[in-house]
Amino acid sequence: EKVLRRLSGLISDRAGDAMMAIEAAGRLDLVFTRARLAHMMRGARTTTLPEGDDTALNLVDVRHPLLGEDAVPISLSTGPGFRALVITGPNTGGKTVALKTAGLAVLMHQSGMQVPCDPLTEISVFDGVYVDIGDAQSIEHSVSTFSSHLGAVVDILEEADDRSLVLLDELGTGTDPEEGSALARAILDHLVEESIATIVTTHHRAVAEHAGDSVGMRNAAVELNPDTMLPSYRVTMGTPGRSYAMAVAERLGLPDDVLDRARVMLSPEHSATEALLLQLQRERAEIEGQLAAAEAYSAEAEAAKRDLDRRVRAITEAQDDLVEETRAELQREAEDVRTSLRQIQRRASQERDASVVRREQERVRRSLQRADRFKVTRPAESEKLEPEEAPPPPRPVTAGDIVEVRGLGAQATVTSVNSDGSASLILGNARVTLNIAQLMVITPSEDVKASDESRITSSTPMVDAPTRELDIRGIRAIEVYEQVVAFLDEAALLGLTSVRVIHGKGTGALRDATREALQRHPAVGEFERSEPAMGGDGSTEIDLL
Repeated sequence: EKVLRRLSGLISDRAGDAMMAIEAAGRLDLVFTRARLAHMMRGARTTTLPEGDDTALNLVDVRHPLLGEDAVPISLSTGPGFRALVITGPNTGGKTVALKTAGLAVLMHQSGMQVPCDPLTEISVFDGVYVDIGDAQSIEHSVSTFSSHLGAVVDILEEADDRSLVLLDELGTGTDPEEGSALARAILDHLVEESIATIVTTHHRAVAEHAGDSVGMRNAAVELNPDTMLPSYRVTMGTPGRSYAMAVAERLGLPDDVLDRARVMLSPEHSATEALLLQLQRERAEIEGQLAAAEAYSAEAEAAKRDLDRRVRAITEAQDDLVEETRAELQREAEDVRTSLRQIQRRASQERDASVVRREQERVRRSLQRADRFKVTRPAESEKLEPEEAPPPPRPVTAGDIVEVRGLGAQATVTSVNSDGSASLILGNARVTLNIAQLMVITPSEDVKASDESRITSSTPMVDAPTRELDIRGIRAIEVYEQVVAFLDEAALLGLTSVRVIHGKGTGALRDATREALQRHPAVGEFERSEPAMGGDGSTEIDLL
């Protein structure tokens, strides 16, 4: 007992701190509980509508939080342009569930909780939410269904104002249909005049017709599947619901003569309205099916487009790899040819036998012809890919132009331009066909002279066209070494003793690259700039060993 008194005394000294800690723990527990609940229900943060907005609430795909994953999402609103929503339809169609879902969504929003709905949902903050749902009849207290509903409505009308939300289930039921529907219409008129946001459910067709004809009211419906008579639990805005009484009675086996007598007793207006609503329901179902199919096709098309883009990228990357592999192979072939030319030169010097030179020359020709296996062919129409957009050339490609093949860095001569946007070329000893977008004009046809046919313009030596001059003006410095070496190899093979390389004056880059190649070539004896009459610093004279 002394220990307890001692502990109580110590706690009483810190009572204020203890109460603050308990309160903070409770607040934290509430925050984490709401977060866990929102995650479990897949809740979303809703938008709070400003005070006085013409729309009181706009629910988009809201699910009843107690029905779990099987809950059918509903969408409904009060506004813009109306304050009262009248939901009609058959029993078990989901009218009361829709009413409860709307009330729970509003209360969860005002409690700072996330709502199981689409994020587009918008809800106002209400000063009060007034609800009359269920049957409060009591035999003990002599209270009928009608009396219990009407008593609740009286209390609601006394308390509600334009900052309130009123939810009334089965308004006007439990008494004479004509008098009950009249009371329901009058109550709705009063609520709309007071600008009170209201959602009611009813079976009275007269109430639905009144809502359709009145300013500030709107109809909505819950429906049964016309073929299976099973409820869809969805709310459709803009049209009144059907009762389905005759269809349900027929499905449950009511005798045909009784059904026929009942249909005869219906007014022509009622029968026409039912037929029109059935037609609207079927047309809406058909449109929704077409919309769903269109969305599915759109999703499939988008997936196909992504797959095609991926395949195009893969093909493009494979083409780039093939180009690199081909270029490397061609460079190896060219190096093999140069090696063969040096061997020919040495053997010719040692044996001084022209037949040896001719045999080796023929072997080199056969080696060069192997480049034909890299011949580029145009893809089939079904495999053709749109080329990437490239900057337009300075002028259109025409026959006779000397062009550079983009990506390969090789030069070729255009023999013809085809109507499908491709051009036929001579690339070394190979004839190829490429898209014009892959070509860049180096020397226009009008600048190519007849004598240029014997000029070496690619890395592949043209052993059938002997020449003492190589004109490399207009190429890049990085290409000089390969062309000069190929030219010297050919000249040595043909037994020439002196040749000339025309590189122009310019910045001197081509001249320096040329003389660097001359210094490294084993067949070069001496070289010097040409006489002024032969070009001076614009060309170099070379003596071969």
